[in-house]
Amino acid sequence: MIFPSEGLNSEGQYLLQLKKDLTDNGLNNLVDWNPADQTPCGWTGVNCTSDYSRRVWSLDLSSMNLAGTLSSTIGGLINLSYLNLSFNKLTGDIPKALGNCSKLQSLVLNNNQFSGQIPAELGNLSLLEHLNICNNKISGSLPEEFGKLVSLIAMNISYNNLTGEIPPEIGNLILLEFLLLNNNHLTGEIPRTLESLSSLLGCNFSYNDLSGPVPPVPIFQNMDLTSFIGNKGLCGGPLGYCGGDPTSSTVVPPLVNADRLRSKIITLVAAVVGGVSLILIVVILYFMRRPVETVPSLQDDDVSISESDIYFRPKEGFTFQDLVEATHHFHESYAVGRGACGTVYKAVMHSGQVIAVKKLSSNREGSNIENSFRAEILTLGNIRHRNIVKLYGFCYHQGSNLLLYEYMTKGSLGELLHGPSCDLDWPTRFTIALGAAEGLAYLHHDCRPSIIHRDIKSNNILLDDKFEAHVGDFGLAKVVDLPYSKSMSAVAGSYGYIAPGEPLFPLLHFCITDPLLHFPFLDLENLWPLLVSCLTPHPMTEYAYTLKVTEKCDIYSYGVVLLELLTGRTPVQPLEQGGDLVTWVKQYIRGHSLTSGVLDRRLDLEDQRIIDHMITVMKIALVCTSISPLDRPSMREVVLMLIESNEQQGNFIAVPENDLPPRHEDDDAP
Repeated sequence: MIFPSEGLNSEGQYLLQLKKDLTDNGLNNLVDWNPADQTPCGWTGVNCTSDYSRRVWSLDLSSMNLAGTLSSTIGGLINLSYLNLSFNKLTGDIPKALGNCSKLQSLVLNNNQFSGQIPAELGNLSLLEHLNICNNKISGSLPEEFGKLVSLIAMNISYNNLTGEIPPEIGNLILLEFLLLNNNHLTGEIPRTLESLSSLLGCNFSYNDLSGPVPPVPIFQNMDLTSFIGNKGLCGGPLGYCGGDPTSSTVVPPLVNADRLRSKIITLVAAVVGGVSLILIVVILYFMRRPVETVPSLQDDDVSISESDIYFRPKEGFTFQDLVEATHHFHESYAVGRGACGTVYKAVMHSGQVIAVKKLSSNREGSNIENSFRAEILTLGNIRHRNIVKLYGFCYHQGSNLLLYEYMTKGSLGELLHGPSCDLDWPTRFTIALGAAEGLAYLHHDCRPSIIHRDIKSNNILLDDKFEAHVGDFGLAKVVDLPYSKSMSAVAGSYGYIAPGEPLFPLLHFCITDPLLHFPFLDLENLWPLLVSCLTPHPMTEYAYTLKVTEKCDIYSYGVVLLELLTGRTPVQPLEQGGDLVTWVKQYIRGHSLTSGVLDRRLDLEDQRIIDHMITVMKIALVCTSISPLDRPSMREVVLMLIESNEQQGNFIAVPENDLPPRHEDDDAP
């Protein structure tokens, strides 16, 4: 092909050719696609790699009112890993040349007017993780070549005109979590090969022409009939017994129906709203009655304290001099932990109380403490939750910041889990996981303003003498060093826990206006997709995730902690094994399926009940570590899933019925 311009590189030429086949009704969305440029980097919708090659890795032209066809020159973008053309008016065939984009991980073409058949060449995309072609006019059958998409996590081809049978090769996709084929014209039986999809969390076959019995896939046992209705010849499972013979059904009826799940969600929402309202009333009354406090005047013969020092006095009355004496001027022998932001000391006060003193070094000079910084410290000091480490007080003195925390006798989860003599059994690990999740849910959903931790890791989950989890260091170091912490775009976190820098766009948009017809209702396995449809806003309203750090970063990091608890491995793995724990787990599952082999061998893996529960929690961890933040659940949903998993496996730990998120700890009496 001969291109009209010579200054622009080849990828830019391919994009200009693609533009020729598109119109946007005069909106000029692509007006900056200039052939005089040397590279297309910086063009609307185009993102390039940061290295010297400057290759196009992402093309996002979603919601631009584009019409026309998708040119086959798209296949020339061989470094493309993300393509999003959703919510336009594109017509014609999906080009076979897309099969040349061998690095493609996300293909998002939903809500257009594409027609013709799905090209079999898409089966060449062995790295593809998200495929969304829903709400088009695609006809023909599902290519059997889709069985080669071994990395696929989510497939949504609902609301098209597909015919033929579901290829049994779909059973090869052992990483698949979501399979949405509803509202087509598919025929035949649901293939029994789907039994091998051990990672499956949700699927929908409704409103097709399927027939025969629902196969004995474990996940189908708890699914609501809304995932199968609209298929006149389909029977078994939630649809009722086949042929009137109860023994002919291949699937156990659902354990929990949709009505119970809906009522549980309604109860949860009502409890949350009522709880938040009550807290607001209590807080307002508290501040109305609270007398104005003055900054105490500290006297210390050994340490000079200026009048400009900032001191938040705990109710126990600790002074700076008390801290100096209790730690012998912060001697090394009293240090119990170190991090990137400071050193933690164990201090035994005169009363016998043991506290943890974290000494931070600030970038500030003198006593230039911003009012917003002081306000945030005071806010954090008032947080009271059973799964959050208590902040007793704060002191700013001559360039140093001291944070006074409650002391955790068992240390950090990371030290115990990865130490030489770890004896944490699975019920204890699950208790820790649930406690940490409830603490994070409180920070995300019930603090006003909400708090994003930004450094969730096993070393920041501290344990008391009963092994109850307490989230610590929740963003304070960043607050201390970044006075204008309202801007949350700064990179934070620890290697192995940071979500990959993928384009944060809704990769799995569910093309339907009525979630009751779309989502399969599961008691646990599909609980989070159900809650996403009921409790979170439409993905298009969450595009801010591409611009700043959000709570979804915490959820990814929490998912890594779950994987640590399940596998016993550290978050950083050898490069030949993927380099990080999330990649290692996915590679293992791809090669061995989701079996007990991925679990920590130090645990009792002879008990099948423990194995089943751990596999369920593994699925929750995989959802939390989804590449797209919009595919990750909220922490409130994570808590619900963990509680539900506990109930299904016979209650490994005792969770009170009213112990739904968020759990609050009553404030100490004044």
